[in-house]
Amino acid sequence: VESTQSMIRIVGLSATLPNYLQ
Repeated sequence: VESTQSMIRIVGLSATLPNYLQ
C-alpha cells in the first residue's frame, strides 16, 4: 500500500508541476 501511495504522490506532483508552470 505504501508503494502505491508513493507512486500516486509522485505522479500527482509530476502532473501538478507542469500544469502550474504553464
